[in-house]
Amino acid sequence: MKDKRLVDKETSFRKALQRRSEPEELVEAIAGYLKVSVADLALLKGERRDIVVYILKTCTELSNKEIGEYFGGLSYYDVSKIKERFIGKLNKERALSKKIDKIKKDMSIVKGDPDIL
Repeated sequence: MKDKRLVDKETSFRKALQRRSEPEELVEAIAGYLKVSVADLALLKGERRDIVVYILKTCTELSNKEIGEYFGGLSYYDVSKIKERFIGKLNKERALSKKIDKIKKDMSIVKGDPDIL
């Protein structure tokens, strides 16, 4: 459950707490977790690419188009479908959900609940 303070429009720095403002830092952290170079992230396929797309979409302000360009030309629709399918996978696979929670927790500027991101 998300912290009510992060939903309340009166909370100072609500957006800053919800989202990482620097996608580059996030990309570096994801690359480290997946044990690939930052340059190789854009070449990933399958579940590892889906993890990167999902985290960039949910933890940054990047648009689908910007994320797609990072991956060498995925359309905004492709990015949307990847995220949608990945959410379905997260709901079915507890181990994958725990992996994502760990990645988010490790990258979070606010330690604790991974739902804060």
